[in-house]
Amino acid sequence: MRRVKKVLAVLLMVSCLLVSGITVSARAAVTKVTDVNNYKNGKQSMVIYGKTRTGKNVWKYKSKSYTATELSAVSYKVWKNRVYIVEGKTLTILNKQTGKALLKRKRVFSQNMGSAVMYIDKGGNLYTTGYYGDVIYKISPKGKVLWKRTVSSSCYWPTKIRISGNRLVVYYDGYRAPDAVLNKKSGKLINYRR
Repeated sequence: MRRVKKVLAVLLMVSCLLVSGITVSARAAVTKVTDVNNYKNGKQSMVIYGKTRTGKNVWKYKSKSYTATELSAVSYKVWKNRVYIVEGKTLTILNKQTGKALLKRKRVFSQNMGSAVMYIDKGGNLYTTGYYGDVIYKISPKGKVLWKRTVSSSCYWPTKIRISGNRLVVYYDGYRAPDAVLNKKSGKLINYRR
């Protein structure tokens, strides 16, 4: 009888919350996204986790295995309720709360990106480049390549991407590597700066 009363009390509380306009979620909210790099027999992979505030795993994404190098084969960035993942030549966008793929596009990139750096603007457009290659991409939230720009081959080891007004600046850490300044809308190279 006590158990029935408890169940009825919970049902009454939930129905009061629903009537007041508060929704009750059966799944705890994902508040952080973390990763673990795995190395085994010369191979590397990454597992990305969506976790609650208390550290409970809600979902996980496991990458393919790649030949291990000094660079990470998988990079990701969280933006609002999305997780953008650059893995090899593939772009995947996950729902941050469920871990379900909103988009998976293969062969988006002309080469494996390797330690990709990413910037996501207010509209959800992804700007990215990686150590392997000297190509900078702008990709729409639907996975369409809006532009790609090849920059000087002396530009390597990108460290960050920032937007200032209508300019996109890619910062490089390589020896003698100038920073590349581009028009963020068209991808046209404006100049190099040191």
